[in-house]
Amino acid sequence: MSTKISLKKYLKFKQIIVFLALFASLIFATKTLPQSINLENVILNTSNKNVSIQIFLDIIDPKKLHKIIKHNKFQIVFSYHVEIQKKVRFFFDKTVFSRDREWSICFNPINNKFSLRRKNKQIYSTDSLDKLLDKIRTITLKLPIWTTPTGKEKYDLILKFGLKKKVPYWIEKTLFFWNFNITPPSEYHIDFKF
Repeated sequence: MSTKISLKKYLKFKQIIVFLALFASLIFATKTLPQSINLENVILNTSNKNVSIQIFLDIIDPKKLHKIIKHNKFQIVFSYHVEIQKKVRFFFDKTVFSRDREWSICFNPINNKFSLRRKNKQIYSTDSLDKLLDKIRTITLKLPIWTTPTGKEKYDLILKFGLKKKVPYWIEKTLFFWNFNITPPSEYHIDFKF
C-alpha cells in the first residue's frame, strides 16, 4: 500500500514539474522575441475641415523578414489598426474612428520578385524587399471631422501594428492557441486635444 501512495505522489510531483517547465518556457520564449516595428513619427494635422494622420514606421531587421519570406516560403501579413477614442470622464471612452488594414508580402521564386498584395490584388512588385517595405513604412489617413473642433476635447489615438505568418482561416481558428506572429504586436497611445 505504501508503494501505491508513493507512486501517486511521484506522478503528481512529475506533473507539477512538467507544468512549471512549460510555464517557464512560455514566459522566456515571449521575452526573447524582438520588437521589429517601431513608431518613428506621427504627424496629426487638423486643418481644412478634416483630420489627417501621417504615420512613419521603422521596420527593424528586414534581413530576418527576407529570410522568412524567401527561404521558408511563408507569406507575411502586415496589419495595422488605427482608432480614435473620445475620452469620457465617468464611462467608457467613445470610439469616433476605427480602421483595420492588412497587406500580404509574398515572394515568387519563378521571377524572383517580392510583391505586396491587398485583398488578393497585387499592388506593387519589385526585386528588392527594402523597396517593398518602403511602401508600407508610411501610412497616410484622411478623416472627416466628426465634431466641431473646440480645442478642449481630449482624444486618444491608438495605433497597433503586427507581422504574422499567413495561414488559412480554418487553421488559425482550429489552432487558436498557436502563435503565428513573427514579431510581437506593437501598440501605441497618443493623447491629443481637438
